[in-house]
Amino acid sequence: MRALDAAVGLRHRLMTIAPPALDGALTLPQILPPILPDVAVFAASEPRRQPSDPLMHQALATLRPGVWTITRNPAGAPQARMARTTAALSATRVADRLFVAVAASGRVGIDAETDARVALNAAADDGWLSPAERRALGRCDAADLTIELGCRWVLKEAYGKAIGQGLGFPLSRLGFAPVHAGIAAMWHDAPLDGWRFALARAGDALLGLAFLPE
Repeated sequence: MRALDAAVGLRHRLMTIAPPALDGALTLPQILPPILPDVAVFAASEPRRQPSDPLMHQALATLRPGVWTITRNPAGAPQARMARTTAALSATRVADRLFVAVAASGRVGIDAETDARVALNAAADDGWLSPAERRALGRCDAADLTIELGCRWVLKEAYGKAIGQGLGFPLSRLGFAPVHAGIAAMWHDAPLDGWRFALARAGDALLGLAFLPE
């Protein structure tokens, strides 16, 4: 896949979806419009930072009704099992919203941020960016820099969640660039084959999804 010119950034790969009309009840989640094939994303309001497990259980029930067991690995990544059936799931919080991604198989990760949080915490010369990303962002217009940084951050954290490591992997070795078919991921300048990535905006929430089909 050939990356587009650096002036054409990841912000052009953002899918805009209607923000979920949440009423403050965690027990009334809403499924979002499809962002990636084979991955369902749910959203719920959680003004009191309630546990994510209730929403994850409701998301899993859309795959197969029954009693799912959710455990977490040492990095905190959730894992779901019912008898001999497993499922991939991931959760993220931003502001007063909770998002859960679920897939019947494979690996999935989701992350969310707001532009305001990105503007406060990220810069074009940060060490978590790959060398190619720093070069590209160095030529980015100031008006577009925050969204470009945000896109890369949520994609990297989504990937880290999908592999079960969170932010415990060398972020600067993973880079993203727009391609004609969508979003390309590079690990040490080699294509990260098999993975699918997507970006979406729901209101002021910027969502990143990473999915490795089984």
